[in-house]
Amino acid sequence: NDVPDLAVHPIALQQAMLSLLSVSVGRVPGGQLVISAKSPLGDLAQPWDVTIKIEASSPRPGRRPSHEDDTASLDMAQRLAQMYGGHLTILTEGATFTTELVLPSLEKFPVLVIDDNEDTLRLFKRYASATRYHIVATRDPKEALALIEAESPKIVVLDIMIPGIDGWTFLKDLAQHPLVKDIPILVCTVLAQKELALSLGAADLARKPISRTAFIETLDRLLRVRGSISR
Repeated sequence: NDVPDLAVHPIALQQAMLSLLSVSVGRVPGGQLVISAKSPLGDLAQPWDVTIKIEASSPRPGRRPSHEDDTASLDMAQRLAQMYGGHLTILTEGATFTTELVLPSLEKFPVLVIDDNEDTLRLFKRYASATRYHIVATRDPKEALALIEAESPKIVVLDIMIPGIDGWTFLKDLAQHPLVKDIPILVCTVLAQKELALSLGAADLARKPISRTAFIETLDRLLRVRGSISR
């Protein structure tokens, strides 16, 4: 499979790989290494992730036991992965030592945000910086369908409290439109009416104010749902 570019600084990726290779080589002296990269791989990977797998196997029974340097190297690789929204998995089975480094791809996913508050739009754009998301913003709900057709967003974020419209009716009409039927809608509002939002076609509701972590985690979850639906 073609592997996309990674949303990881090259030096961070280099250091993580060196750490994992040094541990893997030391664990199976006289053995062999198999390195592969796929997107996606396994249940822990998301549709936008790349998994770099290092499988070290020994022709002889028994492996060199781990020591403090190994622990430090693996901790370093894990911290570097987490800095970019990834993670490290370590598997040991018999004479085989395997590490799987899961990292986000550089591909950007457009997210349409419909909100009349300019400060909120700027905030969400800051939240999305250095992530896999690209915010397409509008303060005018009348532009929504044109932007959806032009930008093909993966997710729509909608504030119900927009002056001049009935936000709940707009949500219902938007969710039923053919252009939007496969796009999850996240209602982001001060209102605590999740059941109503879900009944009108929203995929989820997030209360304002929302933190960067909660915002990105919610987008990640909805993107996973969209990926499972599209397949």
